[in-house]
Amino acid sequence: MTHFSDSNTEETISKSERKRLAHTIKALGEEMAALSDKDFAKLALPSDIHDALVQARAIHAHGARKRQLQYVAKLLRNTDLSLIEDQLKQHRNQSAQKTQQLHAVEIWRQQLLTEGQPAIDRLMETLPSLDRQQIQQLVRNAQKEAQNHHSPKSARRLFKLIAEHFTKT
Repeated sequence: MTHFSDSNTEETISKSERKRLAHTIKALGEEMAALSDKDFAKLALPSDIHDALVQARAIHAHGARKRQLQYVAKLLRNTDLSLIEDQLKQHRNQSAQKTQQLHAVEIWRQQLLTEGQPAIDRLMETLPSLDRQQIQQLVRNAQKEAQNHHSPKSARRLFKLIAEHFTKT
């Protein structure tokens, strides 16, 4: 007896498209397993996927970890990925924002150390909540430390101070 499948009614996916999808799902699982504990705790995942990822994160042996991640991918194939992808996209955007913010703080610190008072004036216009005297003292100390080839303790404190005020705004 011959069985005929009604393939015209079903949407057929090419083998290469299935492979791309499988690779994407596997990469999604690997990305979730690589998140920090803090970021992983923020994810709202189905319990079976969460448990499998917790196990994958605990495994350090390469082969066993690979098998566990394949299991995670299998579970993900049977799940609506849109919510998970949205959460990861939001995490990536937050990480990118933090990186941009740290770059801006680094640029401010470099300008303060190279230009001195004009840069301090511009910074005070941008962030009026900063203590001008403290900034001036840190800039002077950081410049002296750089001249004397000491560790950049004041430059680090200056960076931290500016970063704290950037996050408040």
